[in-house]
Amino acid sequence: MPWWIRQIVHTRDGHCQFPAGCDTPARDCHQHHITPRNQHGHSSTENLGDHCKQHHLFTIHAGGWKIRKCGDGTWEATSPDGTRTYKTPGRPPPRPG
Repeated sequence: MPWWIRQIVHTRDGHCQFPAGCDTPARDCHQHHITPRNQHGHSSTENLGDHCKQHHLFTIHAGGWKIRKCGDGTWEATSPDGTRTYKTPGRPPPRPG
């Protein structure tokens, strides 16, 4: 993915976006494709979110949690069995300049 997309997402998110309240700084995060690339998801700012290594690799990918960005800017994560869902407020986009 282009470096400038990665930088925009890091600036926008500021920290891990996993809804359970992780505060790992964006510089230490991976960028997760909401719609996976193998399902034709694009590397775009709308389809990416910063998630720390623990949440990205182990919770989402290996653990089977589903993550989505809601229309109101919040993130929602649902456990594999569907019994636990976390939703947190979205952050406003950074101001230009």
